[in-house]
Amino acid sequence: MALIGVGVPALLFMTRFGDIFLQRMASGYQQSFIRFGIWRHTLELVAQKPFFGWGLDKQLSFVNLLGDTISTTHSLYLAALLKGGACGMLLLALVIIYGVIMAKRQCYRHQGLEGALFLFAAGFYLTQGMFIISNPAVAWNMFWLPLAVVLTLPAVASQADATAFTRRR
Repeated sequence: MALIGVGVPALLFMTRFGDIFLQRMASGYQQSFIRFGIWRHTLELVAQKPFFGWGLDKQLSFVNLLGDTISTTHSLYLAALLKGGACGMLLLALVIIYGVIMAKRQCYRHQGLEGALFLFAAGFYLTQGMFIISNPAVAWNMFWLPLAVVLTLPAVASQADATAFTRRR
């Protein structure tokens, strides 16, 4: 264990990988603060039209502190709030909540991979995404596919499993 504690830092220090690793850490740290500014700007726009939002065609368009033009919220949930207001966010929240309920049912049936896939997608979109209702693209693979998988009814393994499942509910 001591060899790992000494060897890994020494390897990072003596190779170029250590510099790359530190640059990535610094870049990630800086990016997190950039997103906070984007989210603040998004919430300012949401406050202007809080109930029904700006509509499906709304895109962000502002220049951040670094001089970059920003066009996405970098959060699916904030995008739903921006585009659909409280009503749109409520609808998305109902879909997510039902997906979590079904993920729990999948886990009770010893099908945890299906639930984990959906929970990963739901967590992924905290800091990614802008629009999931569009032509099939990566967003569909990362949101709608895991949702469809988790919404499928769990397979009934045996009568004993079905009895145990009904007792847990």
